[in-house]
Amino acid sequence: MSQGGQQIWTVTMASEDIQYGGGVSDMAYQAKGKLYTPDDFARLRAGRILLNDPPPLKDDHRQAFDRMEEIMMESFIRGSDNPVPIEQCVVQVIFRACRGDTERLLRLARLGSIYSLKAGNVVEKVLDLTLGPLSNGKVRVRFRGSRRQAASNVAPAVIEIEGECPLE
Repeated sequence: MSQGGQQIWTVTMASEDIQYGGGVSDMAYQAKGKLYTPDDFARLRAGRILLNDPPPLKDDHRQAFDRMEEIMMESFIRGSDNPVPIEQCVVQVIFRACRGDTERLLRLARLGSIYSLKAGNVVEKVLDLTLGPLSNGKVRVRFRGSRRQAASNVAPAVIEIEGECPLE
């Protein structure tokens, strides 16, 4: 900043590698006879963020012991080591806030989704995210992103999601 032709102060900024997006710190978990890998949980997180699939676990007042497997799966989907836990569908939340303003909805939903996909430990890079058109209370979603490379000799996993997100 300068004032009266003289420099008053200078701000110097440097980028910092904060390791958001597609981390490999998740662990595998076996439930319902299936082994879920960290990449499987990343796909489930992406599905929740973009399509509300799977939806968040509802409290149905059963004993916690009877629901232990569901509760554990929900915990892995939300993520325990994520800067942002994945608790709900970003597209639906933004739609409720932007009713009637389609252009604003799509712009903000895209921005919020990209943030959640990266900070929610889903992907390191968003390769494609297309939202729209809106039709019959749903928005079309197409997503493709790559996870962080787990090892130098293993290509990073690619997460792909396509479908319609119900907005109501």
